[in-house]
Amino acid sequence: MSYIIHSPNKVLFIHIPKTAGNAIMTVANKIYGTTHIRNDRTKNRNYHSTLKDAEKHFKNFDNLYSFTVVRNPWSRISSWYFFRKTMLTKVLKTSKHSKKVSRPVDEVRKEYELMQHNFDKWLYFYYDQPWDHTWFSLAHNQIYWLKNSKINITNIIKYEELASGFSSIPIFKNQQLPITNRSRSSSVPYKQLYSNKSRKFVAKIYQEDIDNFKYTF
Repeated sequence: MSYIIHSPNKVLFIHIPKTAGNAIMTVANKIYGTTHIRNDRTKNRNYHSTLKDAEKHFKNFDNLYSFTVVRNPWSRISSWYFFRKTMLTKVLKTSKHSKKVSRPVDEVRKEYELMQHNFDKWLYFYYDQPWDHTWFSLAHNQIYWLKNSKINITNIIKYEELASGFSSIPIFKNQQLPITNRSRSSSVPYKQLYSNKSRKFVAKIYQEDIDNFKYTF
């Protein structure tokens, strides 16, 4: 989710999925409190609003401090993959005891089995499919969250330099970032997942991120 942080100065955090946003918000909520920035794309779970969405919440942008975190695209997709796999596992377990699940069980099982057997095929099939009940998919590169806005992002932090980047945010000076939502991907080198074909596929769909943030495989 993206948030207004209620610190003494106006602060805006744009949370791009799978870039340590939950850890940042744990600190922000503990110290200052926050307000979730909603959008008009989905009725429920309208998470991860963009910089453009945030414009509606400010009468002016003077002295607004805004920040976000971006991540190596191949690493980010790896994290997405393992996190989603965990979520599907939970849905399948729940379906054994209850009919109240978020998606048809057959669909969940089909995707989960694909993930089990072939990362490449899962990626080609799923990259443009929205996350359940919301608007964004892997096809939305990270620069998408920062485009077409009157707000200029103040600080773009790289996930790979998260500790120093977090401490560079004035309201979090001397604060320590907790570890949250760590998935299996944290112990599996992301390069092990990719074939040469899927590596090039990600480079194509994330070309803007690679050009803007200078990432390489």
